[in-house]
Amino acid sequence: MQAPQLLAIAVISAAAAMLLLLATWAGLSRRHWFVRAAVCSAALIALYPIRAFEPMIWFAAAVPLTAWLSRLTWKRFRGKTHSNDGSTPRHNAAWQFRMTDFFLAILLAGVISALGAALWQEQVGLYWRVGAVVLCFVVTHHLCLLAVVSKGTTRLLAAIVLGFWLAASVALYVWQLFATEATLVIVDFAVAQPTNSFGNLSVRALVGNVLYGCFAVVVLVAFIVWNVLWLHILTDKPALPAKQWAHIVAVGATFVAIAPLLVAYVRMTIPPQVDVQTYAGPNNYDEILAATRLTPTAANAIDDTPSGARYDRLLAVLEKPGYVPFNLDRDSNHEYINSKFAEPQRIRSLAMNLGAEAENAAASENYDESARYALASVQIGNSTSRGGLYIHFLVGTAIQGIGMSGISDVREDVSDGQAAWLIRQLEHIEQSREPVEAMIAREVALSDRMYGWAHRLQLTSYWLLGREDPEPVASIVPGVEKRCAAIRRLLIADLAIRRFQSKYGRAPLDLEELTPEFMTSVPLDPFSGRPLVYAQSADGPIVYSVGHDGRDDGGRFGTFNEVMFEDGFDLDLESSIR
Repeated sequence: MQAPQLLAIAVISAAAAMLLLLATWAGLSRRHWFVRAAVCSAALIALYPIRAFEPMIWFAAAVPLTAWLSRLTWKRFRGKTHSNDGSTPRHNAAWQFRMTDFFLAILLAGVISALGAALWQEQVGLYWRVGAVVLCFVVTHHLCLLAVVSKGTTRLLAAIVLGFWLAASVALYVWQLFATEATLVIVDFAVAQPTNSFGNLSVRALVGNVLYGCFAVVVLVAFIVWNVLWLHILTDKPALPAKQWAHIVAVGATFVAIAPLLVAYVRMTIPPQVDVQTYAGPNNYDEILAATRLTPTAANAIDDTPSGARYDRLLAVLEKPGYVPFNLDRDSNHEYINSKFAEPQRIRSLAMNLGAEAENAAASENYDESARYALASVQIGNSTSRGGLYIHFLVGTAIQGIGMSGISDVREDVSDGQAAWLIRQLEHIEQSREPVEAMIAREVALSDRMYGWAHRLQLTSYWLLGREDPEPVASIVPGVEKRCAAIRRLLIADLAIRRFQSKYGRAPLDLEELTPEFMTSVPLDPFSGRPLVYAQSADGPIVYSVGHDGRDDGGRFGTFNEVMFEDGFDLDLESSIR
């Protein structure tokens, strides 16, 4: 298990221990019922800013249950509770209900109702995994309490179970921390998509729930030994002079344990920042979907039969810009994700059909028409990769790769006028592309809306340890985008070089000589931030990118796998087919 995962579980366990200790105080204290209820309610409401909605609901049931069990256990083994002055209160004093209590009850009910309405709007789902973990916390807490306040055989049995549980906790967590391959990925219970199916109950799920409770033992034992054994905090009994040091150590240990939780809590209250990406003008995305007969009301219908008239209309539509109409407030739910997963794949099928049309046109030596179909795939891919999520970006980038490969295949045979048109269109796509940071921010914000506290805790754990962003999107997307941009810019430069040679009968001295007549500006290499490398060879001029290693290897070109995954190779237009 990695350190961030272990830290996340430690935070969860410590927070649960604090809540249950607070419930124990509420059950044993003789303070006014409203004070106890208000303190427990405030602790639960504190979970709302970090979007811990589901744990809030489960602990709303666990806290009063723990308070009731704590009070019953104390009465069972100690026989009495203490008032603030140390005397034994009258039994009927706890049941006095005055007019003030009536109004306080109304106030508390109003707060709870408002919180319930807010949770209802969030459409919180309750899943058995989280409930099982909370139940495990409650059982562990009760074992700790029995080991401290009970007597005789009960205390012995509770101590044995608690000791076994503690030993298992230490052994399992040490194994997880140092194992080369963790076969029990415990963090799944915090960050993975939950399930409400008992049919998915497995040994891993059971062990994971037990481990959560085991880890809580370490925290609970420390707190309860200090706070329950001497009864300084839980029963409000004044500390005896001889035990003042114990009270001070207990309070100090409490603050030391709370400090990291407060840091994590403050960090988790900060939502991810998303800059809303706005696009001016019309949007052709719905018309692209219509071209596949994939409409929002007919999600399963698709027409794979090529139609010349249909493609002609589509090519005209693609002259307009497009983007995925994703709305974070409206679409942050599993239903949207499940329903929209088919769209990118159907659009990819359309791009494959366009690729087939491009190949047929090239086979008929109609190279300009072939390039037109291939460019249509690039345009569709650009529209699909803008405004959407990770899946849209990946499919859109793949579609652009299909189209640019088609253009590369016929770039030597297209007419000068068609080459000029291709350059203009590719430059327009280059200018209209969406920064990958915007898509990554949307993906992070979507995870925050859908997974709430679990996602924030994951990010906070990495932040506390000084680690890089754990989001796979953040690590994969930049490289994919750079490669796509490099191929697109290589195409622009290559077409411009061929037009220059056709007009002047020689190769340009450098890429600067191509501007502004043949292309708007010298394309930059996305891997180095400098202009694309241009050189003369025995076979003619060559232009290439330095590739993902960021180093010019003198025009050493390799296969697709070598260029993608190994250092020491440069990237050119033939890399994908070499």
